[in-house]
Amino acid sequence: MPSDPHYDVVIASGGNAALCAALVASRAGAGVLILEAAPMHMRAGNSRHTRNVRYMHEGPEHNLVGSYGEEEFFQDLLQVTGGETNEALARLTIRASADLGSWILGNGVRWQGPLKGTLQLSRTNAFFLGGGKALVNAYYQEAERLGVDVRYETEVCDFVPADGGTKVEFTAHGETWPVMAKSVVVASGGFEANLEWLARNWGEAAPKRGAAWLARRAGVPLVPIAIAGTEKVMGRGAHRIRRAPVRVVVCEPIRPADYAAEEDPLGVMTAEWHRRVDAALRET
Repeated sequence: MPSDPHYDVVIASGGNAALCAALVASRAGAGVLILEAAPMHMRAGNSRHTRNVRYMHEGPEHNLVGSYGEEEFFQDLLQVTGGETNEALARLTIRASADLGSWILGNGVRWQGPLKGTLQLSRTNAFFLGGGKALVNAYYQEAERLGVDVRYETEVCDFVPADGGTKVEFTAHGETWPVMAKSVVVASGGFEANLEWLARNWGEAAPKRGAAWLARRAGVPLVPIAIAGTEKVMGRGAHRIRRAPVRVVVCEPIRPADYAAEEDPLGVMTAEWHRRVDAALRET
């Protein structure tokens, strides 16, 4: 149960967009609650897997070289969308992105340069040091410092208009709880993590079904690999990558045929993958 049943802003989800909204609202003096459906170690959804961002800049800054102006940015966007773009909204967003590099840096995220040989990306794409997980961890740390209330494993199930705001109902630990909000932000993203919805829209070609699904479909073994020692390369709170030895352990393959009789073969294969990797890490 939240410590305060009344908030200025309640945010459904805990990914990149949700965290940005939380930081801005909190700095404006609002009391903010984030309701994240995932457990803490899986928080932020697909934001954990991102690597970089594009924003408009008129000259070199941070680790970007050259310039990336509004018109070029807009033309790139048109290529991605096939021309199905609201130009007024797109240009507004592009122009507003000009201060994004400094804003992200001011919230604890560090930039890194692109890999050598990626000349085009060094001008257009700004890379997060440590990737998406480092990005969201920095945002959560800053949100905690600002006093943002975060509740994990809480699934928002309803929004009910009420006097003075909105009643947000969510489930946590098998119980349903209400909380009042003056404003609500829904930032739950797309349905890329929902296999049922993916299959409904993409059919059998649905992407992101995981390594176990791919191994079973292709009829090849799933080979778990554990990498130990990465905390010495870039530990918690570190802003630089250091040289340090790491150990790569190739575990015994998981053969899909051995799990064909299981009621949920993909789930059992995935659990076995986690078990073997965890065991390998404990032995190193």
